[in-house]
Amino acid sequence: GTFEEITSIIGGQANKLYSKPIAFYNFGGFYNTLFTFLDEMYREKFSRIAPKELYLGSDNLTEFLAFFENYSEKELADKFT
Repeated sequence: GTFEEITSIIGGQANKLYSKPIAFYNFGGFYNTLFTFLDEMYREKFSRIAPKELYLGSDNLTEFLAFFENYSEKELADKFT
């Protein structure tokens, strides 16, 4: 998807608009820069929710498929408190 679509689904998850599994198949490290950026936002406290709580990013197909098979809704912290 486009960057706008990616940030929209991650933001929707963080804002508790829905709770669906989000996964990025990181083929050839394509999303590494995005993951680094989102991790930096969390470290610098621009986000109260750790990226790993919102999505899976992996280049391991077995891990990727297991994520969907075993997904359960997570209780996310309130991002405003």
